[in-house]
Amino acid sequence: MIRRFTLFIISSVCLLNVQRGIGDTVPSNEEIAQKLLVETAIQQIYLHTSKSSKLVIQSNVENSDLAAWIRQNLIDSSLAHDYSVYVQPKDSLNSALIVEISHPDITFEYKSIGSKWLFFNKGYKRTVKSNFHISVREKNGMVLLSQLFTRNFEDTLKSIKKVENDKLLFTKGEKINSSIGERLIEPVLITASAITVVYLFYSLRSGK
Repeated sequence: MIRRFTLFIISSVCLLNVQRGIGDTVPSNEEIAQKLLVETAIQQIYLHTSKSSKLVIQSNVENSDLAAWIRQNLIDSSLAHDYSVYVQPKDSLNSALIVEISHPDITFEYKSIGSKWLFFNKGYKRTVKSNFHISVREKNGMVLLSQLFTRNFEDTLKSIKKVENDKLLFTKGEKINSSIGERLIEPVLITASAITVVYLFYSLRSGK
């Protein structure tokens, strides 16, 4: 009796965890880009400069929403940490450091997972890949930092629309179809798990 009850509780908890694994509260694509690109870049600025530094933050990529977005966020973050930031270098700012962001890129892919069986909801596995190059140099040309960074991220979500921003094209992702094998095996496993829970429940009741 106790053993059946224990099995029922364990099976129920496992099934609920599978459902909850598809996140209800997840970061938006813009928030992920902020973490992977902007926060990584600003950490490098902190490591290679001092708070007394004067910064000129630039991007060598023209007509790029992503590059412009990164540059603006870097300016905002630097100002928030008491840096002196200038939009354009001036001859009088001989001590200014040039921070340049180049080749920024970020992609979002959504792979369908789960199925609408019983109380289960279909969701998506989100895979994010990003990279950018950052350099910090003095006006005389001396290079303090020059490095390419690659940052990735994965999680699960229920709704794609909630994480994308129509005003920022780089937050748009691409749907990837699951393989035939995954589409066939997954519903079978979910159904078998549900049948097991129902069986344990009625076995528990009949054993009273």
